Amino acid sequence: MTKLKPVFFLICKDEALVQKWIEKNAQGVEDISFWDGKEASWSKLYEEGRAVSLFSPRRLIVVRNAEEIEKEGEELFLKYLSYPNPNVFFLLVGESLPSSGAVFKLLFQKKLYAELKKPGGRNLHRWIEEEVRNRGKRISKDAVLILAERFSEDLEILESEIEKLILYIGDKREITKEDVVEASSTIIEVSPFELLDALFERDGFKFLKSLERSFLMKEPPVKLVATVG
Repeated sequence: MTKLKPVFFLICKDEALVQKWIEKNAQGVEDISFWDGKEASWSKLYEEGRAVSLFSPRRLIVVRNAEEIEKEGEELFLKYLSYPNPNVFFLLVGESLPSSGAVFKLLFQKKLYAELKKPGGRNLHRWIEEEVRNRGKRISKDAVLILAERFSEDLEILESEIEKLILYIGDKREITKEDVVEASSTIIEVSPFELLDALFERDGFKFLKSLERSFLMKEPPVKLVATVG
């Protein structure tokens, strides 16, 4: 059962989060198309909404860069929203909800918007655990730590690494630290100079994170002492 509104604005900078939101909220929608706001206008969106009959399959139109939608036909689209087609849903996606424009003001007034933020810290750890659990597996805490450290900036790549690990472990029930180190080609060993750079820069956080990764990668203690000695 779909949870979509006739029109909704999603404030988000991460494509992976947008895709997850669509998967969760667009169940039962047979047709999903993607538009670029730089090449769209309110009149074109109005025509799309009107073109689909009441007997057509449910359709979701996702408009990325929604802030760039051309204003032509804005009044038409507002009238359409008074009696929207029940089988057509518009999802507008942008980095922020514009404060100007009649449609955007209406969305703000009706609270037809939400903001998705990239998870960080413990929230990212929980996100990783949930993604693994949704695929029928478990993951150890130290494996979560490595993944979160290496791929926190891009959830699409992180999700790809999780998929890779699921295939890698086969019939095993749990992803371990060793699995991550062996299967993730993008996991890079800590350079000795990384620790030295952190010391010279007086960056305590960077030093501790590098040291933590060194232990996770089983760097010999003698090597670590020699590096910072």
